[in-house]
Amino acid sequence: MMDKWESDGMLRSRAAAAQAMERKANADEISDVLGFFEVMGYLVRVRAVDAEATWSMFSDWALPYWVAAKYSIDEDRSADQTYWQEFEGLWKTLIAIEAGKRGRPERDVVPSEHDAQELLDSESKLAPGQPHPSRAWRRAHRPVP
Repeated sequence: MMDKWESDGMLRSRAAAAQAMERKANADEISDVLGFFEVMGYLVRVRAVDAEATWSMFSDWALPYWVAAKYSIDEDRSADQTYWQEFEGLWKTLIAIEAGKRGRPERDVVPSEHDAQELLDSESKLAPGQPHPSRAWRRAHRPVP
Protein backbone atom coordinates (compact mmCIF):
# COMPACT_ATOMS: atom_id res chain seq x y z
CA MET A 1 0.00 0.00 0.00
CA MET A 2 2.92 2.34 0.59
CA ASP A 3 3.84 1.98 -3.09
CA LYS A 4 0.36 3.21 -4.03
CA TRP A 5 0.51 6.05 -1.48
CA GLU A 6 3.87 7.23 -2.83
CA SER A 7 3.02 6.70 -6.54
CA ASP A 8 3.15 9.64 -8.94
CA GLY A 9 -0.61 9.53 -9.44
CA MET A 10 -1.32 9.53 -5.72
CA LEU A 11 1.19 12.33 -5.10
CA ARG A 12 -0.76 14.43 -7.60
CA SER A 13 -4.05 13.39 -5.96
CA ARG A 14 -2.75 14.21 -2.49
CA ALA A 15 -1.60 17.66 -3.61
CA ALA A 16 -4.95 18.36 -5.29
CA ALA A 17 -6.86 17.08 -2.25
CA ALA A 18 -4.83 19.22 0.13
CA GLN A 19 -5.39 22.31 -2.02
CA ALA A 20 -9.13 21.59 -2.16
CA MET A 21 -9.30 21.05 1.61
CA GLU A 22 -7.46 24.31 2.23
CA ARG A 23 -10.32 26.01 0.36
CA LYS A 24 -12.88 23.84 2.19
CA ALA A 25 -14.05 22.66 -1.22
CA ASN A 26 -16.01 19.44 -1.51
CA ALA A 27 -14.27 18.45 -4.71
CA ASP A 28 -13.68 15.17 -6.49
CA GLU A 29 -9.96 15.54 -5.68
CA ILE A 30 -10.70 14.86 -2.02
CA SER A 31 -12.33 11.51 -2.70
CA ASP A 32 -9.09 9.93 -3.99
CA VAL A 33 -7.35 10.45 -0.65
CA LEU A 34 -10.41 9.61 1.43
CA GLY A 35 -10.95 6.54 -0.73
CA PHE A 36 -7.40 5.36 -0.06
CA PHE A 37 -8.04 5.48 3.68
CA GLU A 38 -11.48 3.94 3.19
CA VAL A 39 -9.84 0.91 1.59
CA MET A 40 -7.19 0.81 4.33
CA GLY A 41 -9.96 0.89 6.94
CA TYR A 42 -11.73 -2.00 5.30
CA LEU A 43 -8.51 -4.02 5.08
CA VAL A 44 -7.77 -3.39 8.75
CA ARG A 45 -11.35 -4.25 9.77
CA VAL A 46 -11.32 -7.61 7.96
CA ARG A 47 -7.77 -8.21 9.26
CA ALA A 48 -6.25 -8.43 5.80
CA VAL A 49 -3.74 -5.81 7.00
CA ASP A 50 -2.36 -5.53 10.51
CA ALA A 51 -3.69 -2.52 12.43
CA GLU A 52 -0.39 -1.75 14.15
CA ALA A 53 1.52 -1.92 10.86
CA THR A 54 -1.04 0.46 9.38
CA TRP A 55 -0.58 2.80 12.34
CA SER A 56 3.20 2.67 11.86
CA MET A 57 3.08 3.38 8.13
CA PHE A 58 0.05 5.66 7.67
CA SER A 59 -1.06 7.34 10.89
CA ASP A 60 1.06 10.43 10.22
CA TRP A 61 -1.25 11.11 7.28
CA ALA A 62 -4.52 9.35 8.13
CA LEU A 63 -5.08 11.04 11.50
CA PRO A 64 -4.63 14.67 10.42
CA TYR A 65 -6.33 14.01 7.06
CA TRP A 66 -9.46 12.89 8.96
CA VAL A 67 -9.45 16.17 10.88
CA ALA A 68 -8.83 18.22 7.72
CA ALA A 69 -11.57 16.46 5.75
CA LYS A 70 -14.20 16.30 8.49
CA TYR A 71 -16.21 19.16 6.94
CA SER A 72 -16.46 17.20 3.66
CA ILE A 73 -17.14 13.90 5.39
CA ASP A 74 -19.98 15.50 7.35
CA GLU A 75 -21.42 16.98 4.16
CA ASP A 76 -21.31 13.60 2.40
CA ARG A 77 -22.91 11.94 5.41
CA SER A 78 -25.77 14.40 5.42
CA ALA A 79 -26.92 12.55 2.29
CA ASP A 80 -25.86 9.03 3.32
CA GLN A 81 -24.50 8.01 6.72
CA THR A 82 -22.56 5.10 5.20
CA TYR A 83 -20.05 7.36 3.46
CA TRP A 84 -16.53 7.00 4.81
CA GLN A 85 -17.46 4.46 7.51
CA GLU A 86 -14.33 2.42 6.93
CA PHE A 87 -12.11 5.51 7.16
CA GLU A 88 -13.82 6.45 10.41
CA GLY A 89 -13.20 2.95 11.76
CA LEU A 90 -9.57 3.22 10.72
CA TRP A 91 -9.28 6.62 12.41
CA LYS A 92 -10.72 5.25 15.66
CA THR A 93 -8.39 2.25 15.54
CA LEU A 94 -5.32 4.38 14.86
CA ILE A 95 -6.23 6.86 17.63
CA ALA A 96 -6.57 3.95 20.08
CA ILE A 97 -3.16 2.59 19.05
CA GLU A 98 -1.63 6.08 19.26
CA ALA A 99 -3.04 6.58 22.76
CA GLY A 100 -1.81 3.17 23.87
CA LYS A 101 1.69 3.76 22.51
CA ARG A 102 1.94 7.11 24.24
CA GLY A 103 0.21 6.06 27.46
CA ARG A 104 -2.19 9.00 27.05
CA PRO A 105 -5.99 9.30 26.88
CA GLU A 106 -7.34 9.25 23.33
CA ARG A 107 -8.52 12.86 23.58
CA ASP A 108 -4.90 13.94 24.13
CA VAL A 109 -3.59 12.37 20.91
CA VAL A 110 -6.19 13.63 18.43
CA PRO A 111 -4.51 15.93 15.89
CA SER A 112 -5.50 19.57 16.24
CA GLU A 113 -6.78 21.82 13.47
CA HIS A 114 -3.28 23.31 13.43
CA ASP A 115 -1.78 19.83 12.88
CA ALA A 116 -4.23 19.26 10.03
CA GLN A 117 -3.36 22.61 8.46
CA GLU A 118 0.36 21.82 8.65
CA LEU A 119 -0.31 18.54 6.85
CA LEU A 120 -2.30 20.34 4.14
CA ASP A 121 0.46 22.91 3.72
CA SER A 122 3.00 20.14 3.20
CA GLU A 123 0.81 17.92 1.03
CA SER A 124 -0.31 20.75 -1.24
CA LYS A 125 3.30 21.11 -2.43
CA LEU A 126 3.75 17.45 -3.41
CA ALA A 127 4.82 16.71 -6.97
CA PRO A 128 6.13 13.59 -8.71
CA GLY A 129 9.90 13.52 -8.88
CA GLN A 130 10.26 16.04 -6.06
CA PRO A 131 11.50 15.14 -2.58
CA HIS A 132 8.61 14.85 -0.16
CA PRO A 133 9.45 14.38 3.49
CA SER A 134 7.04 12.35 5.55
CA ARG A 135 4.66 14.42 7.66
CA ALA A 136 5.29 13.10 11.12
CA TRP A 137 2.76 15.25 12.97
CA ARG A 138 3.45 13.27 16.14
CA ARG A 139 6.94 14.71 16.39
CA ALA A 140 5.54 18.21 16.74
CA HIS A 141 2.44 17.18 18.66
CA ARG A 142 2.98 17.80 22.34
CA PRO A 143 0.75 15.84 24.68
CA VAL A 144 -1.41 17.74 27.12
CA PRO A 145 0.15 17.50 30.60
